[in-house]
Amino acid sequence: MAQRVGAGLALAVGLWATHAIAEETWRTVLEGPVTIRTREVPGSDVHEYEVTGALDAPAFDLQATLTDPERFPKFMPHVTEARILDHAGNVDRVYTRIDPPMAAPRDYVTEVTLVESVRADGTGTFRQTWHALTDALPERSGVTRITINEGSWVITPTADGRKSRIVYRFRVDPGGWVPGFVADLANKKAIPETLRAIEREAQRRGRERDVGGAARAGQPG
Repeated sequence: MAQRVGAGLALAVGLWATHAIAEETWRTVLEGPVTIRTREVPGSDVHEYEVTGALDAPAFDLQATLTDPERFPKFMPHVTEARILDHAGNVDRVYTRIDPPMAAPRDYVTEVTLVESVRADGTGTFRQTWHALTDALPERSGVTRITINEGSWVITPTADGRKSRIVYRFRVDPGGWVPGFVADLANKKAIPETLRAIEREAQRRGRERDVGGAARAGQPG
């Protein structure tokens, strides 16, 4: 199966989360099925975030979801445009635009690298990294260009392969003025909601894959 590299999700998941807490060590923002931690980055006022937990979908289907950015507008909150600019080996350059509530539109271009893939039998680890490209496209009128956007996904299957453990890290500067209550909303609501959207899309892909496999199995040899 051909595997696209995908797009960095840092902005779509936690656009306003970057200035919420200033600590030199990890500090927990939200604890539960999904745990969110943040820490200060030396020499920068843009904080790093780490999201850990388990999603109820196979790693293979989560990988397929995260490496198909052109489908993001269909299920990812606030993403209105996503397209692959070019593809070379295990690297994609991807343009993404989001229209968040109570804020002006934002966009960004990321260089996304597929470091490691889950195999077709569901084993292995999905690793993806990305960073922003500041001059890849001209800026659009009325849209704030994001210049700091970097992160990674690490997704591994559970023992039975039906669920997956995730480690998602990102550092994003949304630009402009960010109200504190919006940052708190992103920490406690937007990130879990986006993870649920990714989980549902992966489950949809899994059902589609199961139907396709059953259909092929029923074909005469």
